[in-house]
Amino acid sequence: MYRRPKTEYQPYSPFPKEVSNTSENDSSLDDNKDIFSFYSMATDSQLLNCFVHLPIQESLPFQLDFQSIAEAQAQDAELADLRQSKPEKYVQHTFSNDTQVYCYLKEPDAPLKIYLPNAMIQPTIRWYHFALSHPGSTRLKDTIKIHFYNPKYTFL
Repeated sequence: MYRRPKTEYQPYSPFPKEVSNTSENDSSLDDNKDIFSFYSMATDSQLLNCFVHLPIQESLPFQLDFQSIAEAQAQDAELADLRQSKPEKYVQHTFSNDTQVYCYLKEPDAPLKIYLPNAMIQPTIRWYHFALSHPGSTRLKDTIKIHFYNPKYTFL
């Protein structure tokens, strides 16, 4: 893997180092001194090394389209059992392109959550992790559970 030498990384500041066209008595610059000096990641070698060594994600295929979910649901034996034992909780809903997907309905007034088949859980977590730029486990789980449900995973 190719990495540029540290000397090629330059500190960056969007603010000019000197401000021109100001009078001697202008005290507004004194009030805004902190604006012109701020933290730059490029000057922190440890933090910079963290970002330099991040894996490069060339493409992030979106595997969560309704057709893929419907196909995975058709293969999921657990969903078939759940549909027979609790038909009022697992209902079919038609999404775009007339694709029917099973959803979980906690209560009659609650919003639908797409039943996420067991085979799609890890790819979904991986996709959201990269798509949200490594958000942390709590934010990742909270984001996924807005739209998806699986009884094996309490956070969904």
